[in-house]
Amino acid sequence: MIRTRAGLGGRSRRFEPEPRDPARALVFTHFPKTSGTAIVHGLTAALGARRALSGFDASQFVGEDDFAGMAQERRAAIFLDPQSLPRDADLVAGHFAASTTLAAYPQAQSVTVLREPRVRTLSHFFFWRSLGDEALEGWGRPGERVRSARDALGAFLRNERLAGQIDNLYVRMLLWPDPRLPPRGWIDPSDDEALVTEAMDRLVDYDFVDVVENPRMLAAFSDWIGGALAYSPANVTAFLPPALRFDLSAALTLETAALLAERNRLDIRLWRAVAEARMGSPSASLECSALTGALDRYARLMSG
Repeated sequence: MIRTRAGLGGRSRRFEPEPRDPARALVFTHFPKTSGTAIVHGLTAALGARRALSGFDASQFVGEDDFAGMAQERRAAIFLDPQSLPRDADLVAGHFAASTTLAAYPQAQSVTVLREPRVRTLSHFFFWRSLGDEALEGWGRPGERVRSARDALGAFLRNERLAGQIDNLYVRMLLWPDPRLPPRGWIDPSDDEALVTEAMDRLVDYDFVDVVENPRMLAAFSDWIGGALAYSPANVTAFLPPALRFDLSAALTLETAALLAERNRLDIRLWRAVAEARMGSPSASLECSALTGALDRYARLMSG
């Protein structure tokens, strides 16, 4: 368990990793598009994991629980009940909500990393946009959500069908299935303070947490697991069909930029708290460089 010595509201939180216990299974909460696949590969090798479990739980399909037409191998990777998760896994690293893994592996140690939330959302958009029809074969109705990324960025951010993936995803995965998290709709701002406080309380119970943008993240993670954590980028969006390219600077209007911030308003607060605690300095410059770097990268992607 991670210990904290203060709360929100202007007081800093301290994230202090608990020592690694090799006798306990390890749960890595894999928030989509946070470099998680690369980290999971590194963890599997470093730990010599015999049974590494990936997949999805019901939190990733809120409002989209019709699996008719889904290929059997796709459906087999979706665990709708925590009791269906195999108990012999020594590394659990799927897109699972915290409640799922807490129920299935109450004795495990839990770790995660966060990425600047607006950058995460942009990465999600461009990754889905890059997937052709062949890649979506066998996904049935949930695959239609992915095709939504072929719309304009602004339309993508306004699509209530995607709320479970783009509306404060960190808070949603930390607190799901809280009724304040509508499956097809946006979080009510009147619930903001309670939700962000509860999500922070859940996050500080993790045994190790950091931000991807921390230059020392890999070194700190390696120290925690007691071995070198190799990192090789994976699932990187490297190509977009010409028909799906657009002028990113023109698309990212003031209105769209504000909408991107709105969709991540709670997650930004979580990310800032972790970044400042782990790096010992304000996160404003880190935030700016992360966004600038992402926009430059995706602008280059648009140019082919």
